[in-house]
Amino acid sequence: MSKMRLPVACCALLFAGAASANSLDGEWVTDCLPTGKDGRHGQIMRVIIKGDRIQASKQMYAGDSCDMPTVQTNFTGSLAARSEQGDHQDLDIVVGGMTMTPNDQGVVELFNKWMADNPKCGAITWKQNEPVAVAGKSCGPLSFAEIGTRLFDKAWIAGDQLRFGAFPASWRNITLDKRPTAPLDVIYRRVGG
Repeated sequence: MSKMRLPVACCALLFAGAASANSLDGEWVTDCLPTGKDGRHGQIMRVIIKGDRIQASKQMYAGDSCDMPTVQTNFTGSLAARSEQGDHQDLDIVVGGMTMTPNDQGVVELFNKWMADNPKCGAITWKQNEPVAVAGKSCGPLSFAEIGTRLFDKAWIAGDQLRFGAFPASWRNITLDKRPTAPLDVIYRRVGG
């Protein structure tokens, strides 16, 4: 009888592992992706989902090899709802907070110039490696959703790959009719459970 329990327990663990492989829960990261005019800059994005909590970061780099950090943006929020819809999951993400941290003195100078030219971001004096809350603000060419905003999105998982419909590239999907219908080109790979 004990010989029968071991194979059953092993199979149950294998099936449990297979189910969790399709779960959003885990840590996901992109490769170094080109961005900016002619792809002259780089970025690496990371998303961590655990239960109803979601954290994301985007680290921007001066060059396309992702070796000189310039600005980091961090997002915290919650998954107010998620539901399986065949090949994807519908997600309702509620903004909890957003910060930006300039990592380079040249970026600090540029951001401080933007603040002088565009006071909508508030009376911020940027400092190197000091995070600044930006939720609900328009800072230079960037606009961020307010805390408490519900974002309607979708997520597609295929093996160890995750793609979103809008997150974290857009903060405009704030009504159900703006829920994306197709995934972005950005691919995250699972790096942790």
